[in-house]
Amino acid sequence: MRRKFGQGAYTLIELIGVLAIIAILGLIVTENVLEKVKRQARQTEGDNLATFADAMRRSVVRTKSIPGAGNMPAQIAAELSLPMSKVLTTSFRYTRYFFMHPDFRVGNGSMPTVPYTQTVLGSTNEPANCRALIVSSIGPMEEDVLPAEMDGTTFTNLWNTGEAWDALARDVKLQRIEFRDLFHRVVLNNLEPSMNAPFSVESTNTLTFISPGGRFETWFIESTALNLHMVVGTSLQLQTREIIREDVSYVFENGRWMRYLTRGRGGGSGIFGSLVDAFLNSALYSGRKFAADQQSIVDEMYNYLWYVALWANDGFPGDDKSNPRPQIPEWRVGYDAADRLADFSKNLVGN
Repeated sequence: MRRKFGQGAYTLIELIGVLAIIAILGLIVTENVLEKVKRQARQTEGDNLATFADAMRRSVVRTKSIPGAGNMPAQIAAELSLPMSKVLTTSFRYTRYFFMHPDFRVGNGSMPTVPYTQTVLGSTNEPANCRALIVSSIGPMEEDVLPAEMDGTTFTNLWNTGEAWDALARDVKLQRIEFRDLFHRVVLNNLEPSMNAPFSVESTNTLTFISPGGRFETWFIESTALNLHMVVGTSLQLQTREIIREDVSYVFENGRWMRYLTRGRGGGSGIFGSLVDAFLNSALYSGRKFAADQQSIVDEMYNYLWYVALWANDGFPGDDKSNPRPQIPEWRVGYDAADRLADFSKNLVGN
C-alpha cells in the first residue's frame, strides 16, 4: 500500500528486508571482485615464475654455471637485477620454494652434481636429470602440498603432475625449469699417430691437447666458444672458432681440424660435392706459399658458409648501432673465415 505524506517511517520488517537484499547483493559483488583479484593474482604469479625460469636458463648460458637449489634465487635476482626479496616471496608475501632434482648429474668424476661451473673439460659425464622446480602460492600453503623429503622419485612425480593437480585449486603454482637442452655433445677425435691435437675453450690462452689417436667427448653449455688450433710448421695457430649451439664432431688430421667436407669422404652432394672432391684430389701447384693446400681452402669455405648460415638463421642481427655486427659472434667468425679464405686462396696459387 502506498504510504501517504506525513505517515510513519518504514517498519522494522521492511528495513530488515531491505538490509538483507543489500547484504546479499554486496556479498555477490564482493565474491566476484575477490575471484577476479585471485584470478589476476594467479596469472601474475604464473608470469613471474615463467620470467624466473627464463632468467635462470639465461644465467646458466651466460655464466656457464648451475647453482644448487639454495643459490637459485640469488642467480635469478642477479640476472633480473631484482632484490632477493622479490624472488624469495610473492607479492602476497608467501614463500617460494626452489628445488633441484636430487639426482642432477653434470660434471666430471664419479659423483657429478650441482653446483656446477664449466671448465675447459666441460661435463665428461652426460648430463641427466637436469631439472629444477619452483613452487609458490598466492595463499596459505597447506602442509601436505610439499613433501617432507624431496627424493628423486618424489621430484619426478611432482614434475610430471598435470594441470589436474588438486593443489592448483588451492592457489599453488608450479614452474618447471629444464636445463638438459642447454648442453651439447662435442666429440674431438685425433687421427694423428704422433701429433697432439690442440684446442681451447672460451679463451685461447690455455690450450688442451688430445694425445695421438685419442678421443675426447664432453658436453658444453650452449654458446660456449670452442677454439680449434692447427699446426703450422713448429707453431700453433687458431684455425676456427665454433660457437656451440648443437652437437658437433671434429677430427684432427694432417695438423688440421676437419668437420664435414674432408679428404677421403667422397660421395659429395650434387655438383658442388663433385667439385669439392675434384678440388681436393687435384695436384698441388709448385709455386704455392706457406704450405697452403686444398684442404685448408675447403675447411675455411665450410666455416664461412656455416657461420653466415647461422647469422642468416638468426635474422641477420647487427644492423643497428646499438648492436653492431662485430659484436655478433656468428658474423665475426664468418668475417674472419672470409679473410683466412682469401689469404689461403692467394697462397695456394702463389700470389
